[in-house]
Amino acid sequence: MKRLIMGSVSAIIFGLFSLAATDYIQQAVYAGVSPGDFGLKGWTQSFVERGKAAARRARLEARRDGPLRDYFPEAPGGWERIQWTRGFEDLLDGPKREMSKAEQEIMAEIESVPTFAAMKALDSAVGAGRDLGRAKRAWVYARGDKIIILKARFIDPDSAGLSGFRGQIAANIASVDGSKTRVVAAYDGVAFREKVSWSRETKPSRRFKATIGKNLEISVRTNASIGAVGQILKDIRYDDLRELVDAPTGAKAAARQQELAAELNRQKNEERRRQHEARLRIERKLDGMKRGARARGEQEVCLTQDGVRHCAWVD
Repeated sequence: MKRLIMGSVSAIIFGLFSLAATDYIQQAVYAGVSPGDFGLKGWTQSFVERGKAAARRARLEARRDGPLRDYFPEAPGGWERIQWTRGFEDLLDGPKREMSKAEQEIMAEIESVPTFAAMKALDSAVGAGRDLGRAKRAWVYARGDKIIILKARFIDPDSAGLSGFRGQIAANIASVDGSKTRVVAAYDGVAFREKVSWSRETKPSRRFKATIGKNLEISVRTNASIGAVGQILKDIRYDDLRELVDAPTGAKAAARQQELAAELNRQKNEERRRQHEARLRIERKLDGMKRGARARGEQEVCLTQDGVRHCAWVD
């Protein structure tokens, strides 16, 4: 047990060095030089640049006349607007797998190690401060068991700064999982895009994001329908948010909305085409199954496709 615990602690420490090494390599790539030529001076300069990016975000923050969540609408009829807390994120995460007794014992031993305890305390303190900031830029809309979490934040697309272990891991996964994005909604020239993965795993909630200009991001997390979310998204004060980041308004925003509407129509037509082709494939499979069923004297054939059962009478 002791060897396993020390191995786990070593893995954590190794993770710290791995994260630093990954950041060093990433910054060298962004700088357009090889890691060998980047050097400590280049890596140090990258922190300076990231500090400048933080200062730019601070200047954008100073422009607003209140918390970013103030640009979000009141709750529509039948919905309630609630203060954001991490508990709502946990609800959308769905039920968590319970650790086995052996896993609990190992975790208890690991947490008793001073180095790990200190790291955990630091992460908890940082997380608490981060949550206070999120609460000022987010609202939760609830109706029954349906939840919509709406957030806004300033971003810097030119900054390659790290956002913790989770951000690093998410970035690495996104680079290799073969995912792409699609537009799920568009309002006043602002496109909300959802990451579409090749995985067929069913998740308890959906996430999609929109950017205004280069420096403002709106994110949505929900277990409600797109139609329900649209009741809220359509009333966001988009023009006021554009002014915060000097994004185009007026005619340019209207033209962009027309482009997005056309893209949504293309996506809908493509989805109809895929559904039609899927139905034809199922019908061909059922027709093939009917021939064998007739010989056996069976009256019905069935198959399951993507979790849906399809049946046909044998005529």
